[in-house]
Amino acid sequence: LLGAAFIVAPATAQANTITVPATGHTHSIQNAVDAASPGDTIAVSNGTYTGPTVNVEKDNLTIRGSRLAIINAAGHRYGITVGHQTPSGDLNPDPSCGTSTPVYQVRNFTLDGLTIRNSDDTGIFMMGIDGFRVTNGAYKDNAEYGIFPRCSRNGLIDHNTGGGGNDATIYVGVDNGIRVEDNGLTGGELPTVLENPPTPLVRRPIPAGDTCRLLVLVPPGLPPAPPHHPDTAAHTAPPAKQSTRLVPGKGRTSGIWIADNNGSTRCP
Repeated sequence: LLGAAFIVAPATAQANTITVPATGHTHSIQNAVDAASPGDTIAVSNGTYTGPTVNVEKDNLTIRGSRLAIINAAGHRYGITVGHQTPSGDLNPDPSCGTSTPVYQVRNFTLDGLTIRNSDDTGIFMMGIDGFRVTNGAYKDNAEYGIFPRCSRNGLIDHNTGGGGNDATIYVGVDNGIRVEDNGLTGGELPTVLENPPTPLVRRPIPAGDTCRLLVLVPPGLPPAPPHHPDTAAHTAPPAKQSTRLVPGKGRTSGIWIADNNGSTRCP
């Protein structure tokens, strides 16, 4: 099979590191994902990879590489997806999304590093994930979004760079307990959008040249978010730095905690 070669090295008694060589094709990354077991790390070598979307449907996996390991997703809707994929390549929300008893599809996923660029829609799209971290990556010129978790919880999006899309570089949609910290986002239509968020924390965004630093909206028809009860130990922003700005006609939102922004916390 194209790109089937990879190297498996034991990391611990329970977990392996699977090294993906620089074959130039995303099949190599997908083959490593398919061969991995929960707890494994997939180390992607530097180089540019083209081809179909990489899909992860297993728990407790890490994909790691430098920003010189590049997925050029041109011609494909996504660079990476996490969640159960339909035969057509879509990730559909479970009917429980937005209810008090949501069902999660994948648990404990980490993407550390890599550059994902030029997708027809989203760099990395995660649907129904319980526990994730997307860190140290670059998301450039994806048509709509760079990082997009949906119907997910307990996630951290931190120390990423990017911009250049027609919407938000980071879009948090109908999620719970998501932290967005220390991301340097430039040149996009919007850096960060929170859609119908119950308990997010956005800390130290570093956007420049964008329309605004943060946009919060609740479009009509979405499942209602749970009541907002900030934990003052974890959400340290004073009330004066809460943002309640929204697009006219899009609905209303409760206070969203913003910390250490060194600038305006409201959209113009």
